[in-house]
Amino acid sequence: MIAGMDSVVAAAVAALSVTAAPTAQPQWVPGTRDAVSSMNSLLGPTGLIAIPTAYSAEHREGRFGAFFGDGISTASANYGLIPYVEVGGAYVDRTGADDKLVANAKVTLVPQNFRNFEVGVGVIDAFDAIDQTFYVVGSADLVVPEVRTTVRGEEFRSIGLKVHAGAGNGMFDEELFVGGELLFTKNVSVVGEWDTNDFNAALRYAHKDYFSLQLGFFSNDFFLSATTRLRF
Repeated sequence: MIAGMDSVVAAAVAALSVTAAPTAQPQWVPGTRDAVSSMNSLLGPTGLIAIPTAYSAEHREGRFGAFFGDGISTASANYGLIPYVEVGGAYVDRTGADDKLVANAKVTLVPQNFRNFEVGVGVIDAFDAIDQTFYVVGSADLVVPEVRTTVRGEEFRSIGLKVHAGAGNGMFDEELFVGGELLFTKNVSVVGEWDTNDFNAALRYAHKDYFSLQLGFFSNDFFLSATTRLRF
C-alpha cells in the first residue's frame, strides 16, 4: 500500500478542476510522438493496454478505440478539449455483469526543465459506475529515437524506449503500476505493463498517423484493440 494516497487523490481532483489557458504545443523531439504511442487503453484514457500514460489527446483531436478481450469488450473515445487536457469515456461490456458507461479526464503536465518527461493526473470512471479511480502517472523517453534521412530521402530511426510508472486508488488499489514501450520504427512497437494484478504485453502497429492496432495478452488471454484518430 502507498502511504499518503489521500493527498494523491486530492491533488488529482485539484488539477482536474483547474481551467488552463490554451498554450502552444512544445516542439517534441522527432520520433517521440508517433501514432503508435497514442492509443486508447482498456477503459479509454491514452495509455498502454490497461494502464494510462501521462500523454493526452492533442488539441482538437478525437481518438476512438475498441478493445476485445476474454470476458470484456469496450468502445472508447477521447477528445483534446484544450492543450494538455483530454476528456472522454467508454462503454464497458463485461461477461456476467451489467454494461456500464464510464467518464474519464486527464491533465498532462510538462516540466520545463525535463523535455522528455511528463506527468499525467487523471480520473477513470469519474461518476463511480464501476470503480472510481484517481491516478498520477509519469512518462519518460529513456532512449530517444535518432531520426535521420539518407541521401535517397529514406528515413532511418534507431530504437527508442519509453517507460511509465504511476499509482492510484480504486481499480489500482493504492499500488504501483508500471509499463514500457520499445519502439522499433514509427509504425511498430512492443508494449508491456504491470497493472497491479497481471502482466500484459502486446505488439503494436500504426498505419500512417490515423489508425493503430495492438494484439497481445491481457489477464492471461488474447486481446485485440484498435484506435483511430480524427482532427476536428
